[in-house]
Amino acid sequence: MMTRPRGRPRAFDREIALRSAQRFIWQHGFEAMSLSQLEDAMGIRRSSLYSAFGSKLGLLGEAADLYLADFAKQRAEVLPGIRSTLGRLEAMFGLFATNFAASGGPLGCFLCSAAHSCSNENAEAVDLLIIRRKAFAELIRAELETGVQSGEFILETPVAALTDFLVSVVQGMSIGARDGKPVDSLRQIATFALSVPARYVAPKDASPDPAATAL
Repeated sequence: MMTRPRGRPRAFDREIALRSAQRFIWQHGFEAMSLSQLEDAMGIRRSSLYSAFGSKLGLLGEAADLYLADFAKQRAEVLPGIRSTLGRLEAMFGLFATNFAASGGPLGCFLCSAAHSCSNENAEAVDLLIIRRKAFAELIRAELETGVQSGEFILETPVAALTDFLVSVVQGMSIGARDGKPVDSLRQIATFALSVPARYVAPKDASPDPAATAL
């Protein structure tokens, strides 16, 4: 009697599967989805999911890291050549507005929407995304600190408070996008929010530079 050779697991594109999972988690939330739903969304078997990502939580972590990596690429494309801190912040917040409301994907920010609240059983998912959200806070803080160091902002600029304020604005923009606010409204919110750090721009010295005059 002939025996059938054991079939190998069907190969899959890991990034495509990960992006499919990311989109599904983004739309429905981490806790609300079942592993069976994830399998269907990703087009893979549960054994392949565990083999590739370790666990449901591991999958969430990779989806969050992919979201941050995508934003880093966008930021690297738009920021070169923008020297002022305010200009760089404006570009970043423009990306937030477009990504949250006009990207063609799920609305809002993945890091805010995927697991904003969970039962104690999935508390690790909330903690994981809180850690990832801090990456956006660090980007904003770094820009503000650069502005102070370069002399664009006055030394008394409250960098920590401004960072917390702008991060809260980003999170509010995410909720607004989920609630149906169009991208133009989000951009208006961003413009108004950035008028706050603009108050700390150092005044231009109106008197001529003696060294420059001597030249």
